[in-house]
Amino acid sequence: MTGSSDTQANDPALSEMSNPITEDYKRELANRKLEERQRSPTHTYGKFETQTNGLLSKIFGRWEALTSSESTTIKTIAYSCCAVAGLAGTIVVLKRVGLISRIRNTSQLPIASVASHETIPGIVTTIESPNIFHVKHAPLAYSLVVDTNKLVGDDKDTLRVRLAGIDSMSKERTEFHLPPGKQVSIQLVGKSIEDHDVVTGLVWPRYRPFASSINLKLISEGYAKVCKVDNRILKLHFPSVYGQMCRSMTIAQLMRRGKWDEVTKPGLGWQLVRGLGFIFSTLSGLIRRSRA
Repeated sequence: MTGSSDTQANDPALSEMSNPITEDYKRELANRKLEERQRSPTHTYGKFETQTNGLLSKIFGRWEALTSSESTTIKTIAYSCCAVAGLAGTIVVLKRVGLISRIRNTSQLPIASVASHETIPGIVTTIESPNIFHVKHAPLAYSLVVDTNKLVGDDKDTLRVRLAGIDSMSKERTEFHLPPGKQVSIQLVGKSIEDHDVVTGLVWPRYRPFASSINLKLISEGYAKVCKVDNRILKLHFPSVYGQMCRSMTIAQLMRRGKWDEVTKPGLGWQLVRGLGFIFSTLSGLIRRSRA
């Protein structure tokens, strides 16, 4: 038995007859695997595996056909079309999110933006009055390339903004906090009752989200008082801000800050009444916060 086995191993004809997997069989097996792969529901283009009848499959198929072409002109046209389509899509997305589109005047402000109290960036151009200033809407892309010094005194394509909730008593102090060329962030409060071409807002220095608003600074320094006419929306939608303004005005009056030092100094009784009112408002604010 051992001799017969050695004979079959040494004889190539006998070993080929005993082994069913011949070269023809291997070739036929490889062809069948290739056919099955071509009939499979997925194809692979580069690193992407997509459905045969899907949109991505058609896109990658066209792209593979264009880029595999021997013509340099066809390849150049294909890459150029893709670059133009990508650039157009980028511009549409940036305009949609408000990074490059500008609002040129108050009438172009969307009603939804005012109603939802959105925050818009801008660059101060001029101070019209102690309460109203002109600002040029400056999205991120615009603020990075514009020269702020050239915008000083330019009232063209600007928004008229009123400091919400306050009556400033000093135009010079308002200009000190809002010098022309300064970048600010404005949280829209609503349209002004006195002038429909003016929008009211809470103003902060741009890129300083934790700083106090310019509105509150003017009151705390004694150069503004709480407005009694145009603060209905502020009371309704920003009650904590309005309460903080009232408390800051009371403190400024008691401490005789700013313009409050120029008026007739009240007697001791008035100071006691103001002090009790301030203590009562502070306690009531703390109670509301604890209940909330």
